[in-house]
Amino acid sequence: LNRLRCEHARGGKWAGIDINAEDVRDTMDACIWEPAVVKANAIIAATEAACLVLSIDQTVKNFRAPDGGQLPDM
Repeated sequence: LNRLRCEHARGGKWAGIDINAEDVRDTMDACIWEPAVVKANAIIAATEAACLVLSIDQTVKNFRAPDGGQLPDM
């Protein structure tokens, strides 16, 4: 972890940990982009879930009818 921090301090913004070689590696050269994709997908999914909850909240909200709002017979 210290080697990774040193690499980031030197300006290596694509530096990441290579668990196979047990060393720090340039993840852009190694074509390792999954963490960014996973984070983006998680943010998109969370946003969609929040929008769904808000839309359901608006649907469930029941405003009173002006005449008192009697329930219909079933």
